[in-house]
Amino acid sequence: MSPKYNIFFLIKDSEQPCGLFAVPGANVTVPLEYKLQNQDRLKWKKGSSIIFAKNGPSILTGKEGDISENGSLILKKVSKTDENLYGPEVFDNDGTNQGPFEEIRLCVLAAVKKPKLTAECKNKTVTFTCSHAQTEDVEIKWFKKGNVLLKESSKTLVRKYEDVQNTKIYCQVSNKASSEKSNDLEASCKEGNGGWFKQYIWYLVFGGAGVVLLLIVLIVCRIRNRRRRNMHMRGNLSASYPVDEGF
Repeated sequence: MSPKYNIFFLIKDSEQPCGLFAVPGANVTVPLEYKLQNQDRLKWKKGSSIIFAKNGPSILTGKEGDISENGSLILKKVSKTDENLYGPEVFDNDGTNQGPFEEIRLCVLAAVKKPKLTAECKNKTVTFTCSHAQTEDVEIKWFKKGNVLLKESSKTLVRKYEDVQNTKIYCQVSNKASSEKSNDLEASCKEGNGGWFKQYIWYLVFGGAGVVLLLIVLIVCRIRNRRRRNMHMRGNLSASYPVDEGF
């Protein structure tokens, strides 16, 4: 009989998903899910290190301004070095632990940049392109007249020109910590090298030239047919009335 093994997976705290998101330089409040009393003892930990502690009104570690009136932790001007697990410990005046309290992970993400919106017209359709600098963990939303287009989340948006004519379109790029929107854009398919309106004009020009050429060919053919008919009639008359050369 083959031996059986019990397999255990050790989950590191670094694998805990992010619970708070912020951009560099922002102030972040880590909430305390407890109604703090005046005589309670409060500790806040960053990982395994105590970054704030107080016993009743007396601050033992840290300083005023590190917590709010309700005991929530305040992190100022965060950076990537502030990414970690944060968790509180609370004991009442009798030394009874009021927890446990869940730890929460802070993740600091680069702020997204303002996207650039362009439009290209071709074959009576408009292709809007939302260009942005970020390459991953970015969500794109499209808006028409200020209303979100729920089924559109790709970098490009394709619409018939008649459906977006004189209509403001914009895109929004966001991550878990920030968002930016592009400028509004109204597609104008009467301008630009790719505009279907200009192509339509060229079709009219070349189509008109073709009609004129066809008319010329028909006129020439008709004239030639008339000449042949006249020559044939003259030949028949000559055959009907022969000339007596001896007269």
